[in-house]
Amino acid sequence: MPAETEGLTESDFVLVTHAKVKIPRAGDWTIGVHTDEGFALRFIGAPFESVSGGAERDADFPEFMAAPNNTTDSNARGVLKNLQARTYDIEFISWERVGAAYYEIYAAEGAFTEDAETDQWQLIGAAGGLEIVTGLNLRVASITRQNTAITLDFTSPNPDGQHQIEQSSDLKSWQTVAGATFQKTGTGLRATLNGVTDSKNFYRVALP
Repeated sequence: MPAETEGLTESDFVLVTHAKVKIPRAGDWTIGVHTDEGFALRFIGAPFESVSGGAERDADFPEFMAAPNNTTDSNARGVLKNLQARTYDIEFISWERVGAAYYEIYAAEGAFTEDAETDQWQLIGAAGGLEIVTGLNLRVASITRQNTAITLDFTSPNPDGQHQIEQSSDLKSWQTVAGATFQKTGTGLRATLNGVTDSKNFYRVALP
């Protein structure tokens, strides 16, 4: 771990990682995680259909698969069904208590519950594996409401892309909001929704 070169402890630390991963073809994909200790992995915008091995699917927030307790050598796999071919943001959190520490995230095209079901696994970011894309993140900087109008200011890796605003009442199911307008600002982009009457909703920006 890089922190060890700074003289920090080899135990009792937390690892938080963000990346942008490109899915080259639409269809089913399986994401595998090999860790010591536990972990949580979020594939933003793509809920896991099922999880097998040493982890579980979060029933309330199915974009997460997680092994919430300390483990030793542990493997888990999460199936993403009917995934669109585009770039996704992922978040990975793990930690080290004592002993060994390792973290591998791998993937294969198709739906699998066991590692032995295919020989096509590749580490994400490795040669032949899913590509890690560099560049600006798609990130909401602020959201404001005035009467029945909602404004979202955000940055995007593709300012000229066909962005969408999605809404949810429970953070589980998301629907595209019709009628959103977009314009460039000095620091990024601004989306405006008019005629909003719901008292509570969650919003996010998507770039298909």
